[in-house]
Amino acid sequence: MVKENLDNNVYIGNRNISAYIFSAMAVLNKNMPCVLKARGRKINRAVYVAEMIRNKFMKGTIVEKIEIGTDVMKNDGKETNVSTIEITMKYN
Repeated sequence: MVKENLDNNVYIGNRNISAYIFSAMAVLNKNMPCVLKARGRKINRAVYVAEMIRNKFMKGTIVEKIEIGTDVMKNDGKETNVSTIEITMKYN
């Protein structure tokens, strides 16, 4: 699901990659930094979106910061570690 908040986050999920690319470009076109956020198996999609924007759609875009981490998810009493990534991009 694509969520574009006032705080410039784009959450990567199961939708078509182009939806995330256009959401991120909309944030960047407002001269705001865009933060791509993903967890688990969606991390590769976030990296792909960032690279497509940087190398194909908005060539003046730079990656300001990449943060990685781990979230603890609870499911049926079990705790599972899930990797996370936040990619902060800015258009020059």
